[in-house]
Amino acid sequence: MLYLYGACGPYFFPLMIMNLLILFFVIRKIIDVTGNRKKTASELEYGLNSILFWGFMSALLGTLGQLSGIYNALNIIIKAAEINPRIIAEGFTISFVSTLWGMLTFFVAALIWYLLKCRIKSKTVL
Repeated sequence: MLYLYGACGPYFFPLMIMNLLILFFVIRKIIDVTGNRKKTASELEYGLNSILFWGFMSALLGTLGQLSGIYNALNIIIKAAEINPRIIAEGFTISFVSTLWGMLTFFVAALIWYLLKCRIKSKTVL
């Protein structure tokens, strides 16, 4: 599993930072929503969209990682005198890791955002 995270190349640390930011905002919103202190709807919704924003940014960064990985792989193929299909397949597999990680992060962030949004709506309507 750690190999997959390391396979993102230079996109590993930005994606990890975005994951930590999302986790921070999720924990903060869960504490706000489940707290006993009465808050208005605007107070509860403040900062909620940051979960969705950073999730989307991680998806974009993952796609950028894939595109740059494919670009680098194609440049190596152009320069190579002899091409081994196994090396090409491994290069393309690695280029998809950042996309998978970014899209998975976006999916989870969007799901959590939706659940928190529904919880806030039900808490403020009643």
